[in-house]
Amino acid sequence: MKRQYYSQPGVVDRYDAWRFGSEGGRYVGQREIDSVLDLMREVRRDARILDMPVGTGRLSRALIDAGYSNVEGADYSLAMLEKARERCGAEFITSRQDAFATYYADQSFDAVVCVRFVFHHAETQRLLREICRLLRPGGLLVADTLRWSPRSVLPALQRSLGGVVYTHRDDAMKCMLADAGFELLAHRRILLVPSLVYRFVPAFLVEPLDRAERRLPSALCSKSFWSARRQVPSPVDGSCQSP
Repeated sequence: MKRQYYSQPGVVDRYDAWRFGSEGGRYVGQREIDSVLDLMREVRRDARILDMPVGTGRLSRALIDAGYSNVEGADYSLAMLEKARERCGAEFITSRQDAFATYYADQSFDAVVCVRFVFHHAETQRLLREICRLLRPGGLLVADTLRWSPRSVLPALQRSLGGVVYTHRDDAMKCMLADAGFELLAHRRILLVPSLVYRFVPAFLVEPLDRAERRLPSALCSKSFWSARRQVPSPVDGSCQSP
């Protein structure tokens, strides 16, 4: 259902305006971009980076503007891939991929960025193992998870926004990363309320919410960002190996 929803031209055409068109939405979008760039600050500018799913190319454009010269985008939605090429340029390399079973060779990338995706699917471990397979030893994963969201429990929101989302406890995500063959490097909690709520926050409340988030315990935040390094698999555990 998610694939069908995010392949609809109407959904794709209004994706950025719906999520990032308001003052609160722009705030969320910038916080997410800043989080990704901060967690990738040690990545070489010529590293081969995969943005999956690329969506409309929002993060890829930010990475390119930050000086990363070898960014590629992958998505299952052909309409999203078209939007990403429009935003990032005709030379931007894109590929239609199933994130859980891509066609890329083992160890193809130095870094994989996977934002606004993990919480859309229940098969987190399968996704992490596939991303681990794609990374060279020492390669970096940057991803986000939802810690809490009204959308995970309200059927009306699920129907109108393309389906259920899944929340992840921080301790559970740490275990899944380790089991998939990753070493956790950094963990950031952001957004005092879920991003969907910021979409409707009046402009004059955005700054007070930002100040409150930075002063209150991070355990109250709705989203986690992660950076993790692919470990070299041992001969006995088989982590990150092709099936």
